[in-house]
Amino acid sequence: MIGWVKVRKECKRLGIFPKGFWNPLHCNFEECGIQMLLSERSVGKTTGILLVGMVLNSLYGVRIHYIRNTKNMLRESIVSDLFSTIISCGYVSKVTNGRYNSIRYVKNERKWYYILQDEDGIMIEQAPECLMYAMSVDNADNYKSGYSCPTADWIIVDEFISTQEYQTNNFLPLNDIFSTLIRFRDSATIIFLANTINIEHFIFYEYAIQDQVKSLQYGDSKIYESPLGTKIYIEFIKDKEVSRKKQNVNKRYFGFNNKKLSAIRGGNWIVSNYPHIKLTSENSKLLFNRIYVETKGMLINISIYQSKDIGLIAYCRKATRYYDDSYIYTRKELLDTRFRFNLGTRNILDNLIWNRLYKENRFFFATNEVGYSLDNYYHDATVKPLERG
Repeated sequence: MIGWVKVRKECKRLGIFPKGFWNPLHCNFEECGIQMLLSERSVGKTTGILLVGMVLNSLYGVRIHYIRNTKNMLRESIVSDLFSTIISCGYVSKVTNGRYNSIRYVKNERKWYYILQDEDGIMIEQAPECLMYAMSVDNADNYKSGYSCPTADWIIVDEFISTQEYQTNNFLPLNDIFSTLIRFRDSATIIFLANTINIEHFIFYEYAIQDQVKSLQYGDSKIYESPLGTKIYIEFIKDKEVSRKKQNVNKRYFGFNNKKLSAIRGGNWIVSNYPHIKLTSENSKLLFNRIYVETKGMLINISIYQSKDIGLIAYCRKATRYYDDSYIYTRKELLDTRFRFNLGTRNILDNLIWNRLYKENRFFFATNEVGYSLDNYYHDATVKPLERG
């Protein structure tokens, strides 16, 4: 079992978290097996978490495991310099007590090793065991039968939120990896790191912490306990020095009242903008309102209206229940004749909803959250197989 008092004392002795830099040691590692650390870029989260992993390796022989969503995100050009700040600050020598002075990434093994280099950068010695091993969620099935590590007690899920591409819900394969690494130990810590602060990400819904996350303000932290007793430490990191620099840059270049710039300005949740509409009895007529979509995060009601201004539209909002005469799209098992799998059977109603209204951007939403969930459902329904359970 890891002694966190000992770890914190060792980090302090080594002086690897100087004043003014973000220090992860205030996180509640003792009580919470899962940590979610959210912030804008340049705070130093990944560097700080890697440093703690190095100390754990020194004290307890822990092997760090570094997880990204896809194999493409583990390209050498992306991950080879993860330890560059640590190396340039001389922390490798400090943590290893002078045995090694650098870290080398071996691409074909997807592993990082401590090494000793001479003044010309020529490798003299490489550690026999790796410090860190890289994994990708899209390769989860291969790890089940082909990989095990009894010292996998520091598991980093880096950049689990991305704005670069649509993120398929990979909750189950990601947890398969966790199960493969942890086995029957209760000493492991899972750390989720994100440089993009997207409140709508599926992981918050899968862990059922979306309401707790939404209530976080810049600089807040809290512990959430699930109904089954699993505790998650969540922090919306605010670094004073980064905030000061960011404030100056924002004022000079990005000081506009435009929500689309929130990802650049930082300090706030990023919320996608979806089309909204104000419906009244004067400007629209309700045609049908018993259509529902069961998504991972919510139940969505779709109502079909005839708008005087723009014709047929679909209006989507959260729902709490469906009815005996409802028409329900789902990706789960079909419980009775009300349910339609994925996008239905392409009958007249299915074609109206998905091939006409949805594809012609005639969907309107009560909130951005509803829009995000509906878009995710449509994407998964067109690219992913049936999910059981």
